[in-house]
Amino acid sequence: MSPLLSEEQKEQRRKKRERLIIVIVVLVVLGLTIWETNFLGPDFPFSLSQRVILYALLNINIILLLLLIF
Repeated sequence: MSPLLSEEQKEQRRKKRERLIIVIVVLVVLGLTIWETNFLGPDFPFSLSQRVILYALLNINIILLLLLIF
């Protein structure tokens, strides 16, 4: 009976770790989004099309970094 309990405990620990990682990733994405909107504010010295391209490149890099983590 003890091997079954240890497997259940391992599964619970894994799920708890995954939840923690999900919460951290969500907080990082929110923080980067807030930073990005402040960085690309209306006083940013580039045109609108250049801001859209920069915004897209930053988001693609964030997504690729998150995929690299997992």
